[in-house]
Amino acid sequence: MNKIILLILIFFVSHSTLVYSQKKILFVTSNQHFYGNTKINTANHFGEIVIPYDLFNKAGIEVDFVSPKGGAIPIGYIATSNATHKKYLYDGSFMNKLANTMHPSVVVPEHYSAIFYSGGGAAMFGVAEDTSIQTIARAIYNRNGIISTLCHGTAGIAYLKDEKGNSLYSGRKITGFPDSQEDRNEAYYKTFPFAMDKAINDNKGNFVFSEKENFYVVDGRFITGQDPTASVSVANEVIKQINNQNISSNTAQYKSDLEQVRETLLDYIEGTANGQPQRLRKAFHPKFNLYTVAKDTLWTRSGEQYIANINEGERSNRLGRIIDIDIEKDAATAKVEIIASDTRLLTDYFLLLKYEGSWKIVHKSYSWREVPKSPSIQAEINGEYFDPFMGDYVTPNNEIIVIGRSKPKLYAFNEKNYEFRGLNKVNDNTWTAGKTIVSTDVVQTYKFKQNKIEIYENDKLITTAIKKEFYTNEKVTYTNANGVKLGGTLFIPEKPNGKAVVLVHGAGAENRNGYASNLRLLADQIAREGVTVLAYDKQGIGVSEGRSYETLGYPDLAQDALAGVDYLRSRKDLSCKKIGLVGVWQGGWVNAKAIDHSGDKIDFVVNMTSSQITLRQLDIDGTKASMKCKGSYTETQIANVLKQRSYFLDYMDNPSLAKQLDDYTKSIEQDTLLKEWLFPKSNEVDLKNRNQWYSTLELNYDPLPTWKNFNKPVYMQFNEFEDYPLSYERKARVDSLKKKNIHTELIKNAQHGGFETTDKCNDSFYLLTNYHKDYFSKMKEWLKSQ
Repeated sequence: MNKIILLILIFFVSHSTLVYSQKKILFVTSNQHFYGNTKINTANHFGEIVIPYDLFNKAGIEVDFVSPKGGAIPIGYIATSNATHKKYLYDGSFMNKLANTMHPSVVVPEHYSAIFYSGGGAAMFGVAEDTSIQTIARAIYNRNGIISTLCHGTAGIAYLKDEKGNSLYSGRKITGFPDSQEDRNEAYYKTFPFAMDKAINDNKGNFVFSEKENFYVVDGRFITGQDPTASVSVANEVIKQINNQNISSNTAQYKSDLEQVRETLLDYIEGTANGQPQRLRKAFHPKFNLYTVAKDTLWTRSGEQYIANINEGERSNRLGRIIDIDIEKDAATAKVEIIASDTRLLTDYFLLLKYEGSWKIVHKSYSWREVPKSPSIQAEINGEYFDPFMGDYVTPNNEIIVIGRSKPKLYAFNEKNYEFRGLNKVNDNTWTAGKTIVSTDVVQTYKFKQNKIEIYENDKLITTAIKKEFYTNEKVTYTNANGVKLGGTLFIPEKPNGKAVVLVHGAGAENRNGYASNLRLLADQIAREGVTVLAYDKQGIGVSEGRSYETLGYPDLAQDALAGVDYLRSRKDLSCKKIGLVGVWQGGWVNAKAIDHSGDKIDFVVNMTSSQITLRQLDIDGTKASMKCKGSYTETQIANVLKQRSYFLDYMDNPSLAKQLDDYTKSIEQDTLLKEWLFPKSNEVDLKNRNQWYSTLELNYDPLPTWKNFNKPVYMQFNEFEDYPLSYERKARVDSLKKKNIHTELIKNAQHGGFETTDKCNDSFYLLTNYHKDYFSKMKEWLKSQ
């Protein structure tokens, strides 16, 4: 089974896209402490682990460790005079990996580009015969992955076969520590379960060796080394192939399934917590049931009975964590923890099935227990607990580190090198940062102490940063034109320049801090320029009341943005002479709608990450770009998907076209590779309860005529690799208006959201590391000139 263990705060997961880096390698080690049944100690060869590990680490390749039994492994052959040995021997994080190797049952082969069998006498025992490890190696190899071994580690592939029982390396040259170089008179040798070279030859391989040092063999995707002297060469050959390999895209469907399962669980968790019955209907299969036992009686409830207890808009103080997702083909199980109060912890167990292309919850059971009242639990329920951590911190070198928040997760932005990191919580005051925006690695540790941060690397303090107030924050509430209460935060600069802006969200369940704290960072950047900023929670989120965000169209969202403008204008103490809108992502359409409604109220507009086309066209463009990036679809398959999506959007405009949609969908849905890209058939769409983006938002709304008729200052920023190369076309579309009041900016080597990359297909927080240097600066330059 493909098993993934997740322990992630749900409020962060709901906004992230899970994409696994293909530059990852699995080290196979042994749990054997003694030679056979003797009392003669044996171990894994420390040098054959740390020398390749060091090279892989420097090449940016992540390494995981597995052993037949999981847990701690014995190490030996340690040379403390060797700098690399010494470096890792005293590296607590690395040694912890060896003390906690994975069990084969939790390894997901699709995550790895290569598998590496390290040596040492222990490698002769327990590895070769482990069928789970054989299955992992075969799966990696079948995905165009690499199998590599070193010295006695080659014993691990002695019995390696394909699915039909044939040798996986038939006819290939394989090397390892040859039997002829063993001391056959020693007791250790007599415990060996087999002679390595004979076992390889018996399995149709061609075992070769040499009397020279640094002997290694590359035969296709098998890279093997004879002894420790070949450690560097084997590692470098693996790195070379990983950098050049074309990993099979067989994981695309699996990753999509994982994302869909996670989204279904989110619909359940957030739908229950936020009073959103429609999200629960989306999550549950029509025949969903809930089982629980009370007083030795089995109680059953249907999905509708469960939903009947959820009142629209009535929120409860709950926080959910996805603990475990386990997927096998069209079935999945999941475990979720719900903090329902200060002291009550519920554990939900789910069965999900893939039903007509979508993952649905068909069964739930649960248990609960009382836990001691804890400030940490209260902190997770109420993300505002961490508000005091947010703000600007200045190092002795005058570098500014900005701390932001999205729900209970903190983010750190370094203005000098533009690095951006999601911080992982260790405890309330200690957080860690990894190699990328979202990473479980520990590269730095942030310790919050009163009004400062101490930043550590490898337990060594590298800098401190003292909190400095460039503006004051004021939490406010106000109402929109329909009397709905909205909650937000004002950023009031030390020296206001008379300008003010309302920040307008992107899509999704966003509060005043935005997705991955993007609105918080924007507010910070703009307020430090002397501009007053208002950031608010969407309706149904945070402090704001009203409808679920999923049911809000562009006019509704625009009314809320205009309510912010009205509020700023009503605050005479702020002396706002010019008030504008700053929108991110979906905010570009919302800003245009606000102008359509009350353009006279708006003095200027900033659109970050602009599209400036219809939502319909954006969907078609984005789908095409994403499928091309997968690299596994033919032009015909892509064309079929785009046609089906186009027919679906036609149907949403005109339900009489249902037959056209359904007939075409049936004609191509047998191609299982396309299922994740297809829209539902007409009978799967609820046209009465419009709570999906394609049923709520105006698919054919084109903002270009609005910009043509708007004569006040406008700044539009485009990112080069957003649906590349269409960003150029979208910018040119606006430029064709030849409006002197509109300034367009194309940020090269930037992805969606302004993150730097040189790869048009890289838009994953698991790979990206920093904002583009021009993302904030170009906008601030323009804003200063107005």
